[in-house]
Amino acid sequence: EGAENDVLIGAEKTIAQYRPKLLIELHHFDGDVTRNPVPELLTSWSYQIQWLERWEFTSHILATPS
Repeated sequence: EGAENDVLIGAEKTIAQYRPKLLIELHHFDGDVTRNPVPELLTSWSYQIQWLERWEFTSHILATPS
């Protein structure tokens, strides 16, 4: 919980090779989802982000390769 960005960076080569769809639970314990770096990271990897749920401390996104 809260290590989503680190996990994605660790899997960068695999994600680049296979281009999977990703369903990700984001944790933003400060209540500010805009400060979570994951959506921006995935966008830079040419993924489209769809917000499925936005809650105060936890949100869910679907990332689909472009």
